[in-house]
Amino acid sequence: MPDTNKQPTVSLPAQKILTVQIQGEGPAYDHPPLYSNFLALSRVGMDVQFEFIFLDFNLIAQLFLQQKEGGVSTSTVEGKTVAKMILSGQSLIQIRDHLNHIMDEVDRAIKGMKPQNETEVQNEPGDRIKSG
Repeated sequence: MPDTNKQPTVSLPAQKILTVQIQGEGPAYDHPPLYSNFLALSRVGMDVQFEFIFLDFNLIAQLFLQQKEGGVSTSTVEGKTVAKMILSGQSLIQIRDHLNHIMDEVDRAIKGMKPQNETEVQNEPGDRIKSG
């Protein structure tokens, strides 16, 4: 006679999470690229530091491949620091309304964008690639 008190079990694969820490380099190195694609913000007391970093996305792609093969789960990637800017908290508060206005406009522009001639391609389950 079957056991009616036994609960069914479902086996799901464990979700893999890759944690990446991004660091800029010191200003004593070679000339950095003129383009920044990553912004780090930090605060100490009343001062706020903006660090603009160029990050080579090929390094991130390699980490994803290594994780997929069962390798890394945490890594540090060093990018090239393009610029560092430190503002006092008082200066930052003076431009708060202006920054909020810019962010609102960018948000509205992004929401208003409509993809043109894009087709969605499925590589592997969960991977989405848009081509146009």
